[in-house]
Amino acid sequence: MDSRGYLEGYAALINLFSILDFSKLLHVQAGAYAVYGWMPRVLTYKASDEDCYKALGHFAVEIRGLDVRNALDKFRDTQKFAINNSVVGTSKFLHFAAPNIFPIWDSKIANYFDSQPTAADDYYAYCEALHLYLPKAKWPDSFPDQLNASGVTPLRKLEFCLFRKASDSRNKN
Repeated sequence: MDSRGYLEGYAALINLFSILDFSKLLHVQAGAYAVYGWMPRVLTYKASDEDCYKALGHFAVEIRGLDVRNALDKFRDTQKFAINNSVVGTSKFLHFAAPNIFPIWDSKIANYFDSQPTAADDYYAYCEALHLYLPKAKWPDSFPDQLNASGVTPLRKLEFCLFRKASDSRNKN
């Protein structure tokens, strides 16, 4: 994995999401397209998706300022939206909208936990599990220096370790 390019893209998306106004549909769409630019899959936006994007934008506005527990509870109670009908894309959007609350869920992580990338309930369980483990987390000596930069949350550090572990285990099979 090209850690430098990956982490530079991550930093760019964190910066972009910090200036987006999620009460504006166009900004929600811009965030969705940016997230999908960071993914191997292409975003297909249809006019019929507008209500979903509005709901996602409303949710992103609502969770700003909430603590982890309240934001996760609100997510569990309102997971009625998905970018491109994808839990993966939605998790990435939510991560950049609230990087200290929502981890990124992708096929490598889902497979590592014997799940499917489309399993919304498993993504919610993953969110909860990471937050339960986070206070005990220790970073490996081989941790990329870029992950110690400002703007990279402890949640992202933990999730990056899991992503790397999932990638390593997948390559051994």
